[in-house]
Formats: sequence, structure tokens, C-alpha cells
Amino acid sequence: FDQSVKENKQAAELFKKTGLTHSYANCLIRLINDYTLLNDRENAQRYIDICQPMLSSLNIGKRNEFYSVYLIHLTNHGLEEDIIYALEEYRTTIPTEKLDWLTIAKAYLTIGNYREALACVQNYQPSDNIDQNIRFYAISTQIYQKINQPGKALETYLNYTSITDSIRVSTYAKSAQFIEEF
Repeated sequence: FDQSVKENKQAAELFKKTGLTHSYANCLIRLINDYTLLNDRENAQRYIDICQPMLSSLNIGKRNEFYSVYLIHLTNHGLEEDIIYALEEYRTTIPTEKLDWLTIAKAYLTIGNYREALACVQNYQPSDNIDQNIRFYAISTQIYQKINQPGKALETYLNYTSITDSIRVSTYAKSAQFIEEF
């Protein structure tokens, strides 16, 4: 992530100088994400503050990406009122079909609005994206625990462990094959 931060900073400066707003915003969004993953609240917030005034000039896709990383940052470091405000802003400015329902569900889960979190995960359509499906089952398990539906919590947890165990087995098999061939 440190290398990603370094390269995105350099690219952001170049795009800013050349006036390529969407490319500049893309680098800022990646920096927000990188700093959030590095658990660096101050730097993530710094790039959020730079990016927010640009939102009106960005296309829906870039705004959607911004709100997604912004909400992830807030669920890790934000105040409840900031999360509520960002959720309202996100849900009213981005078309429903483009929303990142899992990130929204996690935000509602974070602030204790479990019924709304459940409604959001029910909008998510499992796909071929294994990482997203893992997130879906992890968030769903937490929601069902909070709303006292242990049967559904167990079911989603079993789906979660099935996927993650399959990934681990596949990784171990590839490692063993590499060692045998070596």
C-alpha cells in the first residue's frame, strides 16, 4: 500500500497539472482507499477534503466510487452523525442501480440501524465476484446476529466459511503443487 500511495500521489499531481479532472479524482479516491486500508485516518480525511468539492464535476461512476470509499472510511473512523449524513447524501445523489449496497449495509450496521442494513443486503445480487460475495455473507451474518435471527446468521456464516475454506484449500493445493514441481 505504501508503494500505491507514492505512485498515486505522483500521478495525482501530474493529472492535476494537466487538468485531467477525472483522472485526478481517480487518484484521490485510490489514495483515500489506500490510507483507509493503512488505518491512517488523517491522510484519508485529507484526500476526502480535497475530493469532495470536485464531486459536482465528476460523472456518476466516479461519485459512486468516492462515496463508497468515503463510507468505508467513516465506518472505520467517523462519527455516527457523519455516517448518517454521508448515507443520505450518497443515496440521494447516486441512482439506486449504481449504489454499493454492501458498503451502505455496513454503514447502517455500524450505526445500529439493523433493519435498514438488512434491506440493503437484500438489494445485493450475489455475483461471480468472490470477494464481494464474501463481504455479503460476512455482513449478512452480523446483521442476522443483531436482529436475533440465529438460524439465518448460521446459514450465512456457513456460506461465508464455505467460500473462504475453498479459497484456502485452493491456495494450499497450488502451494503444494509448486513445492512438488520445484
